[in-house]
Amino acid sequence: QCTLYLFIKLLICQAFVEYSNTDGSVKAKNSLHQRKFAGNVVIASYYPEDKFARKELDAEGPTQQRW
Repeated sequence: QCTLYLFIKLLICQAFVEYSNTDGSVKAKNSLHQRKFAGNVVIASYYPEDKFARKELDAEGPTQQRW
């Protein structure tokens, strides 16, 4: 089992979403990244699992990671 965390950031808020498998997280990232929501562009990227587990939720978010 693979757990991936998807970081979604808007100008006004951010969200961390946990997925239980790679396929779901890839589909979500691909469908959300650079889409507009409430007039803001969504930035979706993967977040390090170890940082998420330690609740190190950076305000700036992760760098763009290629998985």
